Amino acid sequence: MPVDTMIEIDDEEVSAFFSKLGKISENLIMKQAMVDGAIVIEAEAKNKLNTMVYQKPESPYYARTRALFNSTMADKKVNKEGGNITIGVRSNVNYSIFVHNGLGPHRVLGPRPYLTNAMTEKKDTITTLINIAVNTIAKK
Repeated sequence: MPVDTMIEIDDEEVSAFFSKLGKISENLIMKQAMVDGAIVIEAEAKNKLNTMVYQKPESPYYARTRALFNSTMADKKVNKEGGNITIGVRSNVNYSIFVHNGLGPHRVLGPRPYLTNAMTEKKDTITTLINIAVNTIAKK
């Protein structure tokens, strides 16, 4: 026979905390923390591009224009789709996926996952930014 468990919290401080958070997707402090996180990833992705691409010997397969570096940018807008709140770092050059995943003419050099590596390495920094935002909201 299944057992139902219900936890009820009747604490004004907890209720006050959640009411301060409100809709996180509309909270300016949280939005800024997400934008700041995306900027951190952008900077690290550019560091990775320098290390993985631009500081390596030139390839006979493509020219180095630094267009990928220059077009790698953090979004400044937080997006909400369904229950997800996201912000991106992207490049608008059409070959960025080829460099990142080592596809097409870039397959001879293998994948250079500059965005994935940047996100992985800066995950703790982003978590800290979000935690600071939540604590700031809670103290108001």
